[in-house]
Parts: sequence; C-alpha cells; structure tokens
Amino acid sequence: MCLDLDDPWVLADASGNVKIQPLDAEPTSYLSPGEFELHFDETGAEFCVEVHDAGYGYAIHLDVGRWIADPDFPPAA
Repeated sequence: MCLDLDDPWVLADASGNVKIQPLDAEPTSYLSPGEFELHFDETGAEFCVEVHDAGYGYAIHLDVGRWIADPDFPPAA
C-alpha cells in the first residue's frame, strides 16, 4: 500500500505515525488509534508499507503536520 500526501502535509516525526487496521467487514464503531493492529514509523510525504489483504478494506490513521515558515526567523541582528 502506497500513500502520497499533498503538499504541505508530511508525516509527523513520531513513533508509530502510520496506523492501519485491516477490516473484514464495515466497522460498526469508531476505531481509536490505540486499536489499530499495524503500526509503522515512516517519514516524508510519500511512503509504502506492506500489509496483508483485507476482506473489506482498511482503516488508516496518519499523524501528520505541515511546515509553516516563521516570519521572525532569522532574528534581526
């Protein structure tokens, strides 16, 4: 499975920032990030992970962020 985030989004610098739950059927309740079976540590905006086939599909949770330039950097001398 490969994912490509649109600019300016990138994966957050965090452990387990990609969480995937294979689904055998349509979920009947909300899945919290702690309930996901698969956890990956990935970087950047484009990444691929290997997951097993799921009967219904996948629930995916990504920890992401975006770069916002600091107008006051560098500080005036």
